[in-house]
Amino acid sequence: MKLPIDRYDRLPEALAGISAREIRSVFPNSSLVYIEGERPQPMFVSTLLHGNELTSFSVLQHLERSCRA
Repeated sequence: MKLPIDRYDRLPEALAGISAREIRSVFPNSSLVYIEGERPQPMFVSTLLHGNELTSFSVLQHLERSCRA
């Protein structure tokens, strides 16, 4: 079974205005997000949303706001 992986070149702005329960409206599948940073070296960040653990979702929202600023 092949699972789809969506690719983005930035975090979707819609991420800022949703609750954790609505995450699939922004990321319906597993996703890779490429974000250009200040340094040339790549960095890999992995988040997982499960159960009532919302920390990774909060980090994604904070990162989206930081990238937009």
